[in-house]
Order: sequence, then structure tokens, then C-alpha cells
Amino acid sequence: MIVVIPAYQPDDRLVSVVNELRDRTNYSILVVNDGSSPECDKYFKSIKGKSLVLHHRANYGKGRALKTAFSFIKNNYKSEDYVITVDADGQHKIDDIISVAQKAKEMQNALILGVRNFSDKCVPKKSRFGNKFTRFIFTAASGINVSDTQTGLRAFPASWIPEMLDVYGDKYEYEMNTLFWTTKAGHPIVEVQIKTIYCENNVASHFSPIRDSLRIMFVIAKFMMSSITAFLIDYILFTVFRYLTDDPSSAAAIVIATYGARIVSSTINFLINKNAVFENKSHSRETVIKFYILVVCIMIVNPFVTILYKIFIPAQIAKILTEITIFPINYMCQRKFVFAPVGRSSLVRRVKHLFSDKQNDHDRKA
Repeated sequence: MIVVIPAYQPDDRLVSVVNELRDRTNYSILVVNDGSSPECDKYFKSIKGKSLVLHHRANYGKGRALKTAFSFIKNNYKSEDYVITVDADGQHKIDDIISVAQKAKEMQNALILGVRNFSDKCVPKKSRFGNKFTRFIFTAASGINVSDTQTGLRAFPASWIPEMLDVYGDKYEYEMNTLFWTTKAGHPIVEVQIKTIYCENNVASHFSPIRDSLRIMFVIAKFMMSSITAFLIDYILFTVFRYLTDDPSSAAAIVIATYGARIVSSTINFLINKNAVFENKSHSRETVIKFYILVVCIMIVNPFVTILYKIFIPAQIAKILTEITIFPINYMCQRKFVFAPVGRSSLVRRVKHLFSDKQNDHDRKA
């Protein structure tokens, strides 16, 4: 187990963390000085014999500090080892660090998160709001529920490092982006409850929930643009098909126009969402089947909603309101059902995995 501690402007708490880790574990300890001022040199010197210290000439950010450590691990350790990242400000108790490390060895191919209880009264309002905000956005964009997106206590196999070095970000957004990478790679995320500690009301935190969530918002923005493109195609064809019928205002004309337009627009929508929005790498027929199951369900519901609106407003406006009503439902279904992260979407794959585990248990007993 290799402990990575990125440190910027540390104090005695860094020394305490390193000393206690050295006393209670046999973990390797790797500290990265992310361009701290000369006044902090005494803290790095005091841990020099107990940990390896790497230095940045300037403050590049937490993400860059983690990547520096990961590069060193890639070149000097085995891929069978495990990595655990720990904050330098004393927020992580040694017992919790050990618990997360042990869970990583048990799960082997999972990302282990040490998660805090944000309902605790000691949590500052800024941190509580930031976590709720990023949780909501991350879940909407990834389809995965994570109770603490901001935690710095994480453990994972060292074999992941070559790919994690390619994850974008040099500052706090890097940790959020690694969560996205984990879900896209199909690795499970396992949570371990840890003590909730905020030193001095967390005044030293440089995390910005708004700024560091823009990347997540971009995913939703891409989906919206894809939906608008598909909607414009759908709307134009809907209007054309209606006026090709004998009675454009009839319910039959609305049903025929809705289905005809949706067949064309849904194909374009599938290609855009798969490749540009959710970046789904699956080439299986299962993804296509799930998408068109959703399309059929929406096609069944769509004209009835339009007809209902048409009682009160013109058909063209009713069509627009129908799409607005269905948009959030469509997004969540595509995110969680159709284009779910690789390794989590297939019911068949889960069943195979279940029986594979049982077979492996049987083989081990034999």
C-alpha cells in the first residue's frame, strides 16, 4: 500500500499524519510538496526520513501533485500494489485510512471512497452545499450515486495509474474527473464511512463547487444541444407529415406524424448521444435495443400528451410543451438505462458475473 499525500502550505498536522502512519502501518509514504513557501520547509524536513518527499517548484494544483506521485509510482512500484490518497490537513483519521486500505485489498478492482456524513452539524455550510451540488450534477451526468464527491481519501489498484495519468485536470477538478473516468471504465465505486472532521471550519479549502462542476454541467449541455437538434428535425417532419394527411387537425394525423418524425430524429439522436454526449464505447446490440425500447415508450406516451395539451392550446405549441415535459425523463433514462457506464448497464453481464463468482468459489473449495 502506497500512501500519497499532496501538500500545499502544510503545518504540524502533516507531520502528525506521517508519524502516526509510520508507527501503525508498514505502508510506503509519498508526499508531494506542491510549491509551498520556504516557511514550510521545516515540516518537509521533519518527515524526510519517514517518507519520500517530491517537490514542485511552484504551486501547480492538487491534480498535478497527484499525477506527479502517480508517475513516480508507475516507474518505481509494481502494478500489483495499491494506492491510497490522503489529505495533509488532518481530516483523515489513521483508523479510517487503514479501513479504506483494507477494503481496497478486499475489492481489488474497485475505487474505494472514504465518505463523510454531511448531515453532521460540524460540516460548514459551504462544504454541505458544495457536496449536495456536485452530488446532484455528478449523478445526473454519470448515472452513479456517490455520497461524497469531494473526498480526498481514496484507494485503488496501482495498475490503473497509466490511464489515470491521462485524465484531464491539474487542480481540484482532477479528482472529479477521475470519478467520471472510473464509471466510464466500468470499475465499481465502493464507499467506506469515515469520521467527519473539519479543521477551523475548513477555511483552508480551495475547492469551488461551482467552478469545479462546470465540466459536469458541460455533459448536460451537450445532451440538451443534442435534444434540441433532434427536436428541430422532429418538429419539422412532424409538421410536414401532418399536412400530408387529409385532415391535419385529427388525432390520427397527430399520431402518424409523431411516429414518422420520431423514427428519423431518434436515429440521429442515438448517434449523437452515444458518441458525443455520453461517450459510450459499447458496440453491442443491447445498447441499440435499450435505446429503441425507450424511444417506443416515449412514442407511445408522446402523442397522448400532445393531444391532452391540444385541448387547451394549438397543436404546434402543444408539441413544444410535450417535448419540454418529457426532456428530463428522457435524459435520466438514457443516462441510467441506455448509456450507463460500461460494466454497469448489462443485466446479462451481471448475471454472468454472479454465476462466475459462484463457480470461482466452488473451484477454490475443490
